[in-house]
Amino acid sequence: MSRPEDQKRIVSEGDSEEIKEITLPELSGLPEVPKLNPVLPPRPSKAPEQSKTQSQNYGKAALASMAATSFIMPIIVLALVGYWIDLRLKHSTDWFAGAGVLVGLCVGITSLMRLLQRLSED
Repeated sequence: MSRPEDQKRIVSEGDSEEIKEITLPELSGLPEVPKLNPVLPPRPSKAPEQSKTQSQNYGKAALASMAATSFIMPIIVLALVGYWIDLRLKHSTDWFAGAGVLVGLCVGITSLMRLLQRLSED
């Protein structure tokens, strides 16, 4: 840290730069800055078994949250594809949309069963 006596300032006047020394008045009567020595509490130790089971629980929660999506999305997507095919072929009855729902139901149940199997393995 520089002392106030050593500080210099650059003053620009037009094109020339002039260096002037600035002396600051002595600051007497001010209290000293307090020195802080923080003491932190000891860090808790984590058992490796506890962190491993916690990460396994997060993995299971992620798989469980995918259950509804893995079941319902194939039904919706295949039903919409079947409906689109019915519109393109100008059918008066929605045979392809119904077939899309049935195929989507089979695909959804299959993916849900695979997901539940993965959940039970872990």
